[in-house]
Amino acid sequence: MLMQTPHLVSHDSAAYLHGLPILEASPRLVHITRIGALGGRTRHGVKHHKAPVSVDRIEFIDDHPVLDVPRTVADIGREHGMRHAIVAVNSALRLGHSRGALLSAVAEMTSWPYVTVPRQAARWGDRRCESAGEDLTMLLLKQLGIGVVEAQFGLQDRGRVAWADFRVGRHLVEFDGRHKYQREEAGGFADVPAGDVVWREKRRQDWLCGFKLGMSRVVWADVQPNAWARTQQRLLREFTDTHLRFGSSIDDLAPYVVRRSRR
Repeated sequence: MLMQTPHLVSHDSAAYLHGLPILEASPRLVHITRIGALGGRTRHGVKHHKAPVSVDRIEFIDDHPVLDVPRTVADIGREHGMRHAIVAVNSALRLGHSRGALLSAVAEMTSWPYVTVPRQAARWGDRRCESAGEDLTMLLLKQLGIGVVEAQFGLQDRGRVAWADFRVGRHLVEFDGRHKYQREEAGGFADVPAGDVVWREKRRQDWLCGFKLGMSRVVWADVQPNAWARTQQRLLREFTDTHLRFGSSIDDLAPYVVRRSRR
């Protein structure tokens, strides 16, 4: 479809041009923004947004005028909600964009509809999450409000080091993606057969829980919208059990906590 009026590539479409990993929306539309007052319409698979745009927010990719990454992240949050927002925010942080830059883009949207979503996502974002699955798992925990969520928590003892994706109190939470168990030739990350990966994971979990820690595991199906509330209820139940058995302080683990970053 040919555009007859000046436009800027924006939202999801801008994210793809920037190489910014995001959650795919349904239906998948082409998004463009025209400078003007707030408003929009969808026609022939193209969603037309009308909104104020600062010239400083415009970049060119392959001769296409595109809104920059911070503005794109804010637009995605307003358009699609918190799940999409947190993935876009963490993707931007992982690519080297600062939290301040993301909040600055949101600050330009005073009184715009749904602006509270990208604002909260920018505050919650954590570049230490390593995948969309971890981004959504972190969001599950943040929304539960059960304590400070620490990403990439590591313990070491006698030359052995093990990491967990998240820690809240004395409870660990691990996101398990299928790629962890698939061989590299099949598009995964495993360098050994799946059975060996499972055994290695069991030994790692047993070793970590030996420090009087609880653990929950989350898979991709658990972070889908139709399972979101059910997964939160399970995590709350498992966290509560750990808290009743072991408390929440990890002061006794101070000699074993890894102080360096995982990567």
